[in-house]
Amino acid sequence: MILFIFFDIINTVGEIMKKLYCTNDLKLKSGQRKILSDLYELAVFHLVRYDKLLLTECISLDDKVGLVERVSLALEKIYSMPANICEVNIENIKDLKQITNHKYCTNEELIADKVYRIENVYEELKKLKDNNNINIYNYPERPLNIPKDDSDLIDSVLNNTKLNSTKRKKLSDLLLMHPNLIYEVNYKIINDEIGNIFTHEELINNYEKYLKQYSENELDGLNYFNAKDYLDLVYYQYCNAFMDRPKKLKLIDLDYKQAIDSEWSKKRLIHRINYKERQKSVEE
Repeated sequence: MILFIFFDIINTVGEIMKKLYCTNDLKLKSGQRKILSDLYELAVFHLVRYDKLLLTECISLDDKVGLVERVSLALEKIYSMPANICEVNIENIKDLKQITNHKYCTNEELIADKVYRIENVYEELKKLKDNNNINIYNYPERPLNIPKDDSDLIDSVLNNTKLNSTKRKKLSDLLLMHPNLIYEVNYKIINDEIGNIFTHEELINNYEKYLKQYSENELDGLNYFNAKDYLDLVYYQYCNAFMDRPKKLKLIDLDYKQAIDSEWSKKRLIHRINYKERQKSVEE
């Protein structure tokens, strides 16, 4: 039996549907890890699509699986949403591709034998934690094997990356969500001779490019998250990172407010105004 997982779709028993993601009923991963006590609970846990910059899977000393929240309110903001867990007989699936030891996908149209409707994924994850089935480390809590400053993400995003240009792109993506790591990232760049270090001006430019993408509706559907929720997390992270730079902080706040304003977004004005001119107006 396979449990397929869907976000934001109401399915009924017997309904034909397309699948993108599923989890089996065996183990979370190969190795001696505790299996969640129920298929439903296992599927609920895997409803969280891991974005390593936001959430990290971890294993505690008692071999219990868990989630580490890398950004404040990431779990609640992104996963306070409905979903469905659909039970499908694996024998009926001809084109089934195994992604990892516990994840499969198929493009076939299948018929669900049973559907479990979840109104709020985040609340279900909290129930699993309350029932001692999983650990959840809400920001800034950390298990012993993860540093409090999240600097372990640097090596994580660079894993198996050889080209320096690709490495720098991945580090740039990391700094969009974790601008506070700029000094640690620059140390890595210098030490490994990756290329030019990042400046605070470059961080601001990357932030503005992201806002431009949002204003032009280019972010919907990315990472399976609501674009506005993801943008809010980026904004929170930048505010924290630039707290000791009041002029930059004021600029970050101004750009964010303009990006989420519907009229501003429709007129696509963010990058029509020269960055230096906006910076000058803030300094005045």
